[in-house]
Order: sequence, then C-alpha cells, then structure tokens
Amino acid sequence: MIHILFKTTGSSIVYSEGTAPDSYITVVEAGFGRQAPGHSYRESRNCYVLHYVVSGSGFCGDQALTAPCGFLLTPDEDHMFSVGTSQEAGAWEHYWILFRGTGAKALLEGSGFIPARGVFSVPYMDQVLAIFRDLHNKDSYTDKQDVLYMISKLMELLSLHASTSTAIKAPEKRIPQQYISKAIAYIETSYRHSLREKDIADAVHISPKYLYKLFRRELGKSPTQYLSDYRMYRAKSLLKTTALSIKEISDSVGFQNPDYFCHVFQKHADGVSPTQYRKQIRRDSETKPEG
Repeated sequence: MIHILFKTTGSSIVYSEGTAPDSYITVVEAGFGRQAPGHSYRESRNCYVLHYVVSGSGFCGDQALTAPCGFLLTPDEDHMFSVGTSQEAGAWEHYWILFRGTGAKALLEGSGFIPARGVFSVPYMDQVLAIFRDLHNKDSYTDKQDVLYMISKLMELLSLHASTSTAIKAPEKRIPQQYISKAIAYIETSYRHSLREKDIADAVHISPKYLYKLFRRELGKSPTQYLSDYRMYRAKSLLKTTALSIKEISDSVGFQNPDYFCHVFQKHADGVSPTQYRKQIRRDSETKPEG
C-alpha cells in the first residue's frame, strides 16, 4: 500500500473556532494512494472525502466500481472498501481530497453530489489528474494562502462534476457553484490588474450584490477578500522564489502603491513585512538540515 500526502500544516482551518462566519469551507489534505488486489479497509472521517479511482476495480460498500470513477464519503459514517482480487485488473490507484466546513454541504448540493450517493462516472478524468498534479507539484503548504490554493482546486473539481452531472433534477441548483468557480478562475488570471468586485461580477454576468452574497455564503469571505488573499499568496511565492524587488512584486500582484502593498502584506502575515518575510525564508532555508 502506498500513500502520498500533500496537506496543510497546523493552520489548515481558515477560520478559528468561535470566529467563523455563518458559512465557510476548508481543505484539510489531498493525496494519492495505491492498494494491491485483494486489499480491504474501513474508513471513517469527520469530514467529506472525494475519491477519484484512476485504475483497478473493487467495491465501495456494496457498490461495485471500475475505474475511471469516483465516490463521495460523508462525515462520521463507517465506509468499507475492498479492492478486486483479479491480478489482471491490477492495483487500485486513487486520488482523494478531504474538506469540511459549514458551507461544504451546500457546495456539494450545488455540484450534484448530494442528495445523490454512491459511485459516479468520471468522463473528465484527464482534467481531474491535472488538478491533482497541480496540488502535488506545489513546493509546500504552510500558511493560509496555501489553504486558499487548495480550496480553489476543490472548486475546480466540483465545477467539473456540476458541468457533467445528471444526478440533479433541477439544473438551476448547479448555477451558484458555477458562478463561484468562474469568478475564482477570473480572479486567478486577472489579479495582476486593478480589479473591483464589479469587474469580477461582470466577468461572470451577475450583479456585484449577488456575487458578494455567493462568496460570503459558500466561502465565508467577500470577493475582495478572496482577491486580496490570492494576491498575498502570489506575493509570498515571489518572495520565496525570486530576487524581484518589493516594488516589482507589488506591481506583479496588482498593487500600484508599494507602501500600500506592504501594509496589506503585514496584515496577512501577522505584522511581518515583505522584506522580513523574505529574510526569514532565506534564514530558514540556510539552517534547514540536509536530507
């Protein structure tokens, strides 16, 4: 049995208990596993787990499955799995992503996973694999911006299912989640430019008020907050991996004023300035023991 995990560290919860908004979602971990033919195991988690089986066959409970397919596990329930015994079928290889939050059920309902249960077909497996490759290829998961990145990848997975699912009888229920996914995609390709909530809403053809309502309800933050978080995520990446000046990084992530960029950065980094953050990263890298 093989497991490869790419997961967030101790700050994986986006909002601390007692201060969470009415609705939020966070990704705990994602990973890859391989089980040999004949292997069986039981699993129970306190969160939702979305599995994508890329090879092999077996059973999820009493439901037979053959790759390519997927299945959703719901929180606090026992789930039994068994891998097919046929050597010709080969090992059961699968990717998974764990997530939870008060907004998780609504997102799943809007994507066609709930109330439908059990195994589902995945005709878009190539796109699923590309998403998990993005998650696997990331250098590290150490802060809140990394959680944001994982959430954006979860939204891509849900959007893929929503666009192809026949499980929901009322297609209009899928629309809110698709708006969010399109808005996130727009933010992540346009964050270098000056953006207002109206620009984001116009890009997905809804009103700014409705966009704000969707983001607050499903993600626990406004579109402007999401944009700011994503810009800080990109800024930290540039501080870690490039020698660009603070002004160049400020320009690269959509700030016209470097002083304002530093002010926003310090709010996101618990009072640490961009320069201090870069020095800290370099110092940690120099003192890190070799393999």
